[in-house]
Amino acid sequence: MQVLILRPGQVFFKAEAESISVPSAGGNFGILSGHCPLIRSFESGIIYIDKLRKFGVLFGLVKVQNDTVIILCESAITEDTIKNKDLKLLEKSKVEAQNLLEDSKKLSLKSQLAVKAKLIKSLLEVNFYKVCTNAAL
Repeated sequence: MQVLILRPGQVFFKAEAESISVPSAGGNFGILSGHCPLIRSFESGIIYIDKLRKFGVLFGLVKVQNDTVIILCESAITEDTIKNKDLKLLEKSKVEAQNLLEDSKKLSLKSQLAVKAKLIKSLLEVNFYKVCTNAAL
């Protein structure tokens, strides 16, 4: 089946695959070649493609139709990208986002949402780094 991961303004990943595992509130759900049509939201987490490739993604939608899987996400990172980052810098970014969240209560709703999105992205990057490098979660 054809797999496309799209993030705002770009095709992030495109390939053929036999299986995909997508994060959801109740755990990961699997998609195999020949899957029935589906449109479903997914949670931030890790998408596995053929159990070999990993992508960290921020929430979005997945659409399956005619043996094509389209994953629309707010943000995505590859295993190679995250492995080149320093865990201490990722942890520092996470702490900064948590501190911003505490201070954001005085800000507008739009600003609060932007801070929360930054925190979610930081948490995803730290957890994805740990998964990709087998560091303790």
